Amino acid sequence: MLDKNFVRENLDFVRERLGTRGGDYSLDELVALDAEWRQVLLRSEELRRQRNEASEQIGKLKKEGQDTSAQQSRVKAISNEIKSLEETLRRLEEKLNTLLYSIPNLPHESVPVGLDESANAEVRRWGSPPYFSFHPMDHVDLGVSLGILDIDRAAKIAGARFALLCGTGARLERALIHFMLDVHTHEHGYREVLPPFMANSASLFGTGNLPDPDGRSPADQSLQRGDSGWSYTASKVRSVYALLSQRSGFLRQRHPRFDPATPIQ
Repeated sequence: MLDKNFVRENLDFVRERLGTRGGDYSLDELVALDAEWRQVLLRSEELRRQRNEASEQIGKLKKEGQDTSAQQSRVKAISNEIKSLEETLRRLEEKLNTLLYSIPNLPHESVPVGLDESANAEVRRWGSPPYFSFHPMDHVDLGVSLGILDIDRAAKIAGARFALLCGTGARLERALIHFMLDVHTHEHGYREVLPPFMANSASLFGTGNLPDPDGRSPADQSLQRGDSGWSYTASKVRSVYALLSQRSGFLRQRHPRFDPATPIQ
């Protein structure tokens, strides 16, 4: 989610970068709401200043034995207005965040602008493509022929673009997981953790799972347990990110700002 301060201070740049994505991302409503939010905020801060001054005056008058009824009525009226403005600020903040959720990340200046993948540019190449004396099989066809991949049954379970690993394929997947964990915990100072299979909406939101265009929360988009807001996570990455963000104290209503390369001590 883009920070509203960044959008406000770099409005032309944001518009220009969003334009390279090819979609329709109007910022007019966002700009108008932000201006209204700032006006209400300034008014609220000014009223707080007036209330503080009035409270100090009441203290002085009481020491002098004078009547403070008028000043107390004024403080009460100011407090009521501040309370009303706080509710207005909350509503405006919700509307602002809803609009900000819908704005995608800005493409980097180095990203080529184009309608499809044909506009992509090769940045660098590592090694040389292997050459075979025979026609190599596609990895999917090879896996199916070896009996380690089952695409058809995976599609019935989860839809397209999924694979069911069987036998040696499943063992290979498990071996790669253990290899990765052993290398990073034994050689790179990381600490292995096994986070919960479930996460609440705040954790999902804080790890970049924003509401969808229909307004559903991250928890609504997952398999939810009752009305508790707890959801089964499709990946442990979300739970680990939440763990790191809690450790760093940055679990906010935006992507947590932490260095994922820092080992957990």
